[in-house]
Amino acid sequence: MPDTRAPSAPGAPEGRTCVGVVFGGPSAEHEVSAASALAVVRGLGATRFRPVAIGIGRDGRWRLPPARTVEDAVAARPDGPAIRDRLTAEGVQVELRRGGRLAASGSPAAVIERLDRLIGLALARHTRGRDRARRCAPAVGEAR
Repeated sequence: MPDTRAPSAPGAPEGRTCVGVVFGGPSAEHEVSAASALAVVRGLGATRFRPVAIGIGRDGRWRLPPARTVEDAVAARPDGPAIRDRLTAEGVQVELRRGGRLAASGSPAAVIERLDRLIGLALARHTRGRDRARRCAPAVGEAR
């Protein structure tokens, strides 16, 4: 199985807040959402926050891009149109559970990450992905 974790352990024990950045979705604005997510991940930096990118594919499935892929995108220097500078909704299929637990879809008991906060940038044709992010966001914010 590829490395799906962010650079440090779940729950950001070193004092950084673990922030899930949800992007993508089946909308025509999928690429805009993915470019916005990369800007947010870059903006959060690594001092106070530990961002975790979570992509929603055009098929509506939630995916956790490999940490190395996200790190490479963050470090890359954009050349050309900004819309080409974006994350991709590829990787291990995941589910967001109560309490900010992000688990692999095939084995929901295996927690990959524990999110402290959630930022939803996903755009959905029928709001399916966005509604799920809204339902989970309060649970993420309350969990400690």
